[in-house]
Amino acid sequence: MSREEVITIESMQLPALIGLEGIASLYQRKPNTIYAWKRRGKFGKPDLEVSGKSVWYADRFRNPEDPTDIDLGERPALPPILGIADVATAFDVTVHAVEAWHKRTRDADEASTPAPPPPRLTISYAPMWLPEDWRPFAEATGRPYNPPGAQIK
Repeated sequence: MSREEVITIESMQLPALIGLEGIASLYQRKPNTIYAWKRRGKFGKPDLEVSGKSVWYADRFRNPEDPTDIDLGERPALPPILGIADVATAFDVTVHAVEAWHKRTRDADEASTPAPPPPRLTISYAPMWLPEDWRPFAEATGRPYNPPGAQIK
């Protein structure tokens, strides 16, 4: 597959993804060691950056016993994925506001207020969504929504 191929929303079975904390767990190393390896370029360029978090296809890290056995080959581009900071930018609100909305999902007793979408995945303790996940919330609340991934292919 070439780098220009993109996983689309229609085929949205997200592949297994991993962040730095997951890599630390996989290799049973301290996070500081993993952060240093990333700075040295050991993992190659992340497949995606989400709200400042580096994300890779999990299957790049083939052997938990051998941290040098990493697949640095080309992969299809991932669709835009939003973290809390990206959602805040899309709604032109603070990160704190999005965190409060996200908490509302967990405390969904407020039937009068639309619940925001649950995260599609959580990587390195950070909830993540596809841009389209937030559109029904935007429509239900009447909030303007301009996601950074609006150019989904």
